[in-house]
Amino acid sequence: MVNHFPVATDPHAFHIGLLHGSVAGNESHAVYAPFTLSDLQSKHYDYWALGHIHTRQQLSVDPPVVYPGNIQGRHRNETGEKGFYEVELSKTDTTLSFIPTSAVHFGQLEIPCSGIRHANEWLRQSEEALNEYTSDKGPSIVDLTIMIMDVETADFFAQSPDEIWLEAIREMFDGKEPFVWVQRITIKNLVRSESSNNLLEAVLGQVENWSSDEWNHILGDLYQHVRAIRYLDAFTEEDLSELQEDVEQLLLKELPSAK
Repeated sequence: MVNHFPVATDPHAFHIGLLHGSVAGNESHAVYAPFTLSDLQSKHYDYWALGHIHTRQQLSVDPPVVYPGNIQGRHRNETGEKGFYEVELSKTDTTLSFIPTSAVHFGQLEIPCSGIRHANEWLRQSEEALNEYTSDKGPSIVDLTIMIMDVETADFFAQSPDEIWLEAIREMFDGKEPFVWVQRITIKNLVRSESSNNLLEAVLGQVENWSSDEWNHILGDLYQHVRAIRYLDAFTEEDLSELQEDVEQLLLKELPSAK
């Protein structure tokens, strides 16, 4: 599409390019109207306003090449503050002022937990953390990670499935303002016993060494499904990291019962 943009010839006029596309070679998002920075720079424009990528980022300063991102996160993978840029443009300088617009903030919150023996202790600690979070971010949809720091706390959480803890915290915040919805809870056990280390490290070592081709083979049934693929973004390094963490937590949860 960049080939359809004329080269700027009038040095006294402001030339602004509005382009919906992605940087060539970046496969973390669906490729659309690919371009390179040199393509854009060759047009001698004063500013490039880009769309398609929902992550706010500035690809170049001279000239400014900017993705403002989207004005509202759509799901849990579009975290952080969303909005647009107000741009003051001159022939010698460019000022970008970010204007937040999100009605609801998608985010992630980690709560370190130690010395937890009763449900009310955990609920009180989680309530304080989420209240502090929403006072800063406003209405939020949150992925909550419980960081288990000691054996006794690990034993406490092992008494009930994750779904029970999720239901309890949702009930606690039901109807409260500002709005907060805990989308999911991940319980991350940071305590490893020596007896579980050998098997755990062996399995994780295998998973970490899988090539991209092996991951594509493993996920093939899902990503080749005609109906499912419409709802899936391209598999990213972040997705891979999450899967590896899930494997570790599953092993840590199951190993005690396998002794």
